[in-house]
Amino acid sequence: MKAYASSGSSVVAPAFACAVFATLMLQPGEGAAEISASASVAPSQVAAVAAPEPAPEPAPELAPNPATSAVQLSARQPAVTPDFSAPSLELNVLFSLLGITDLHLLLPVVRSGQRDFRGELLVGVYSDYSWGPLSRPSDDYGKVVILAAKAGYRQYFAHGLHVEASAYLGWRHEAHNVHDDTTLDAAISRLWLFAGWQRDLGTRFYATLRGGLGIHLFRTDHLGDKERKLVPAGDLGLGVRF
Repeated sequence: MKAYASSGSSVVAPAFACAVFATLMLQPGEGAAEISASASVAPSQVAAVAAPEPAPEPAPELAPNPATSAVQLSARQPAVTPDFSAPSLELNVLFSLLGITDLHLLLPVVRSGQRDFRGELLVGVYSDYSWGPLSRPSDDYGKVVILAAKAGYRQYFAHGLHVEASAYLGWRHEAHNVHDDTTLDAAISRLWLFAGWQRDLGTRFYATLRGGLGIHLFRTDHLGDKERKLVPAGDLGLGVRF
């Protein structure tokens, strides 16, 4: 009996161990399930951890607008204006076409440096050689030459509008006058009154457009009373500041 028991227990023990192992493998317990659950990771979570977040796209750069840039630049830079305190030299171009040289220097003396309501002293030269590309109306004179100095004053108002009064005083020579065919030499003077407008052509140059009247003051030869008393005139001038 002892030998049977020992051989039977040696057979039963391996069989019992196999049955317990099979049961554990086929039906895992709560411990195994917890281990499996804790060890498993969802694919979406793995992808979320592994894939880095994309960097934000930079804002597109807009091309500068040339018109806007020009306006901003001009707003930052102060406007350049002419130097109204500078003297200027001016020529009556219209008179030059008639054979008359009317050249004068303008010197600011009132509100110097201001555009409006400034005043300028005028000094210059006046010469008339009775020649030019434009003809003059018949004035019952012979061949006349006038050389004179000129002085006056110009008063500005607003926006280039101005008035001017000047007079020349000089020497007059006339050959073959139409009254007695003699040669005349005399002192002569005439007052000029102008009103008009000045337009700046940049910081240095400018143009004037004016109308006026010449008023005879005196002439010292024996035919001085034959001089025309009133002479209408126009002025298209060009000037430069320096």
